[in-house]
Amino acid sequence: MDTSTDISATEDAVVCRTVRSGGRDFGFEQPPGPRVLVVQHVACEPLGTLEPVLAAHHDLVVLPAYADPVAYRHAVADHIGAQDYSGLVVLGGPMAVYEHAEVENLEESLRLVRATLRAGRPILGICLGSQLLAWALGGHVRPGRTLGLRKEIGWFPVRLTQRGVVDPVFHGFDQERSVFHWHGDTFTLPEGAWHLASSEMYPNQAFRWGRWTYGLQFHVEVTPEMVAAYVEAYAGELAALDYVDGAELVARAAESAPALAIAARVVAGHFSDCIRTAHAERMGVEGGGA
Repeated sequence: MDTSTDISATEDAVVCRTVRSGGRDFGFEQPPGPRVLVVQHVACEPLGTLEPVLAAHHDLVVLPAYADPVAYRHAVADHIGAQDYSGLVVLGGPMAVYEHAEVENLEESLRLVRATLRAGRPILGICLGSQLLAWALGGHVRPGRTLGLRKEIGWFPVRLTQRGVVDPVFHGFDQERSVFHWHGDTFTLPEGAWHLASSEMYPNQAFRWGRWTYGLQFHVEVTPEMVAAYVEAYAGELAALDYVDGAELVARAAESAPALAIAARVVAGHFSDCIRTAHAERMGVEGGGA
C-alpha cells in the first residue's frame, strides 16, 4: 500500500489533509474508494491505528477543526452542500458537548453529524465524537461528577453486552478487554440505540444506532506515541488529579497498545464494510438500480 499526504490550503490555513491509498503492490494505481470525512478536533488526537485500514479502502479527507475556524466552517458547509462523502469519523477532544455554543467549531461538528445522520450514511464517533453523536440523536451529555463519578483516565476494561458480543464491530473481541479511556463526561443512550459495552465506572461505553452509526466512548485507536502526546497536551488536567499518573499511562501504553491495535483493525474493517455497502446501495438507487 502506498499512502501519500496532500496538504490543501486556503491562504495560510490548512483546510484538510487528504490521505490516498494506491495499489502499487500490483503495479498500478487503484482509484480511491468512497470518500470518508474525518473530523479531528485537536492535533494530539488523530485517527491513529484506524488510519491504515481506512486509507486502504477509502479517500480519506481529514478536517482539522483546530487549525482555522473559518476554513473549517467553509469546509463543513461545502461537504454538506456537495454531499460528496460516504462516511464520517468524528474523533475526540477535551471540549464539552453541552458547551457547544461557546466552543469554537463544535457547532460545526454537530452540524456535520446531523447532516450525515439525515443522509443515512455511516458514522463512527470516538470519545467526544460519541458524545456528539448521542447529543445529535437526542441523548443527554453531562459531567460525570454530577453523577458522583470521577474522571475515567487510564487503561481499564470494558465489558461487552449481549448485543455487543454479536455486533460485527466487536467481532473477535474478548467479552472483557482493556482499552484506553480519557473522559469526564458521559452520555445517555439515544432512543432506539443498542447498548454495546460498559465499564465499571461508566455504564454507557458504546452504542449502535440504526444500521451503521457507532459511538465509542473509549479509545481503540491510540498508539504509545499518542498516549504520550495526550499526557503532554493535557498535563494541566492531570496535575489536578491525584489518582492518575501520567508516566504510568505512557508505560502501560507500551504494553497494551499493540493488542489494542488488533481490535482497532476489527473496528475499522467493519466500519469500512458499512461505508462501502452504504455507498453501493446509494449508487444503485441513484443509478436506477443499474
